[in-house]
Amino acid sequence: MINIKKLYDMNLLCKYAAVMAMCVAAAFGARAEGTLSRAQIENAVANYTTLLPRYDKGESLSGADAAGVYYGAGVKPSTEYTSMQQAYDSGNMLQAHQLAMKGLKADPTNLMLLFKAYGSAMASSDADAKALCPKLLGRINSVCEAIFNSGLGVTESSPYLVTHQSDIEEFLTKYMRPTTVEGKAKLGDMDVYKVTFEGIADPVYLYFAMYK
Repeated sequence: MINIKKLYDMNLLCKYAAVMAMCVAAAFGARAEGTLSRAQIENAVANYTTLLPRYDKGESLSGADAAGVYYGAGVKPSTEYTSMQQAYDSGNMLQAHQLAMKGLKADPTNLMLLFKAYGSAMASSDADAKALCPKLLGRINSVCEAIFNSGLGVTESSPYLVTHQSDIEEFLTKYMRPTTVEGKAKLGDMDVYKVTFEGIADPVYLYFAMYK
């Protein structure tokens, strides 16, 4: 059985180190290693149709390939998946999984749907649903890596870029996993979160903006 928490815990120190490196890079006006420029992202988007089959198979994409799929899928309007959420909340994991997978056909990079599809599959007793977990985990990692590499994230001039408003909370709480989220505010079109991380003494401000 794949333990998503364990897998993320293995990368947690790397993420903390990356955040610290980004803070230092921002202070000196440098670009952190691995962070893509807007031009690199837009060039990667041109490869969306060729990258999508690899993403659909669950291959964990990185760098420009991950960006090509995530941003190539386009900005999506906020959608309420009420029936899926109700099924999930009521404990009907198979139905929740089926509805999440249906939603992903039209919206393949929606992090909320991806995490719900994965979580419900893990909790379901259905063998076919569980068999999809590795593919779903690969997709989750691809999307989160795309967001993580889209900007420094710790400055107004280089925010993390998302294609769904709901991706912010999913990425922040389930991938970055700060120790605490101390506050949230709007700064123009951006969302700013004040968070703390284990091993980093001072609070960190993370900036998110919609990809346009």
